[in-house]
Amino acid sequence: RDNLNTNDDRQVLTLRTDTNDISDLYLRIVSLDDFDGTTWKPAQRHIVGVPDKLPTPIGLGSDVTRGKVTTTVTAADWYAQDWLPMPYPPSDVKISGRWRYEPVGMTLVGDRGQTTRGETYQVTSLDVQPTAEQLAAAPQPPAALRREYTKVPSSLPKVVARTAQEITAGASSHYEEAVKLQDWFAVTGGFQYDTSVQVGRGSGAIANFLKKKQGFCVYFSFAIAAMARTLWSPARVAVGFAPG
Repeated sequence: RDNLNTNDDRQVLTLRTDTNDISDLYLRIVSLDDFDGTTWKPAQRHIVGVPDKLPTPIGLGSDVTRGKVTTTVTAADWYAQDWLPMPYPPSDVKISGRWRYEPVGMTLVGDRGQTTRGETYQVTSLDVQPTAEQLAAAPQPPAALRREYTKVPSSLPKVVARTAQEITAGASSHYEEAVKLQDWFAVTGGFQYDTSVQVGRGSGAIANFLKKKQGFCVYFSFAIAAMARTLWSPARVAVGFAPG
C-alpha cells in the first residue's frame, strides 16, 4: 500500500528486450502457494544450484506455440530483493553473484545475503502462446499437484466458494472458470480499483472485499486465487512487476 500511494517516482528496474510486444512480459519475483486463510506466502522449498538450462514448466505441451525473448535487466542501487525478478517462464539466466534455484516456482533466490541491489543480468524466457481451444482442452493436473494447489483452510468464509460457484455456473473446464472469474472481477462485477480502501485483515478479508468491491491488486489476486481453489482449480498468486 505504501509503495502504491507514494508521491515520488522511483525507478526500480531498467530493462532492454528483443520483443516488440511487452504486454505479457511480466517480471515474476516469486509465486505464493501457501494459503492459510489470512495470508498467501511462498511455501518452504528445497533450493539447488542454478542449472545451465532451466526446464520448461510442468504440463507445457509440445504442441503449444512458443518463442524466445531475451531481456537484460538492471536493478536500482536501492532495490535490495532476495528473489530475482525474471520474465516467466525463464529458460536461461546469466548473472554473477551467489544465487540458487527453486525448481517448483522456477525462481532464483539470493544465497548468503545476495540481493538484487545494482545487479545487471540477462534472462531468456519463453513467450508461450496457447490457443483458447488448447487451454479449454487441457487434461486434468496430476493428483499431487491438484491436492497441493487447491488447499483452502476451513476458516475461509463459505461465501467465497458459494460466489465462485455462482459466477462460474455453466463452465465446462477450468479455463472457462478462470475466464468467467476474470471477467467478473475486471468487467461485469462492479469492482473498483482503489489503493486507499480499508478492507480489513483476517479470514474475513476476502469476503469483505467481495461485498464492498473496492481494493487494489493484492485483494483481486488473493480473492481470485482462493475462489479458483474452491472450484478444485489449482491456483497460486504471482508477485512481480508489469512493464513500465
